[in-house]
Amino acid sequence: MQLQQNSAKHLTIYGGILVGALHFLIGQSPVVYGLELTNLFFYMDIIPFILGVVGYSAIGLADHLMGGGKWFLKANRLLGLQSLLAASAVVGYWHIPLGSPLGFGLCPADLTNSSLYMLRRWAYIGVGILLYMGLRQFSPTFREAFAIGVGKAMGWYGLYLALLDKPIYLAPPIYFSLADHHITGFAMLIMMVFLDFIAVTLLVRQLFRGKPSKPYPYPTIADGQIPENNP
Repeated sequence: MQLQQNSAKHLTIYGGILVGALHFLIGQSPVVYGLELTNLFFYMDIIPFILGVVGYSAIGLADHLMGGGKWFLKANRLLGLQSLLAASAVVGYWHIPLGSPLGFGLCPADLTNSSLYMLRRWAYIGVGILLYMGLRQFSPTFREAFAIGVGKAMGWYGLYLALLDKPIYLAPPIYFSLADHHITGFAMLIMMVFLDFIAVTLLVRQLFRGKPSKPYPYPTIADGQIPENNP
């Protein structure tokens, strides 16, 4: 009975998040595209996060509808850590600016190319799927540690953007100003702090869960020992 209630709870959560995210992306697509064209932080972080949530929720919903993980448990064992590395590589790739020294960056050229635009969206949906399949392989403690690591990577890149002396995300006619880069970098630093706070809170809670509290080390009136008041 408890298992069925938990399954129904997960179905409701994943289904609600998925419907809400898709409604925003599809129902508000003109607004979304306009924000991507004019707001670097929205383009670089908000939309990838929402697309990742779509993938994560979709695979989570399918997982619980088809037996709570049994249907791809074997594939999950084969992927494990590799899925997290693949997700990190995809996210890193779609942050490389067009014309970078590495020679294979695309951002933000996808905003003017419909094929690249859809490829980027499906790539981030795939990131959500990979994260679900990878993180469920590990303990909650590892998940919190992974979140802290992601936050640190975000923070360092945010610091890099905040200290730039010229813009790097340019793909005419798309132009993000230097101020856009600085604001995005600062916002990423704030997100790192917020993510670290959440992850550390959950990590501490996980480490101390189930441990009984120790009695107060000093004698109390309840113990029948009243400390003397020395002048």
